[in-house]
Amino acid sequence: MSQEERDWLDWLKRARDGTVTQRFAAERMGITDRWVRALLRQWMIGEGIWESHSRKVKEAHPWRPRRSHCGELVQWDTSDHDWLEGRGEPVSIWFA
Repeated sequence: MSQEERDWLDWLKRARDGTVTQRFAAERMGITDRWVRALLRQWMIGEGIWESHSRKVKEAHPWRPRRSHCGELVQWDTSDHDWLEGRGEPVSIWFA
């Protein structure tokens, strides 16, 4: 193990113990703080402390059932206005 690796190990131990922040240790080591986290995670995996878990995929929304004919859609007039001026079916206000 070289002197630089021993220094890195010292900074990683200090970051683990909380005496310095990961960002400060990263600046002293000349790397990014993300790389410090990746080194601590690999270190824990090597010791058997860290176990990764797979992410569960959530379904965004349920799919609606497809219509029987291509291009057929249901169109529903939700307006309570009497568009046919009394010539059609009576308007029922079901949401009042």
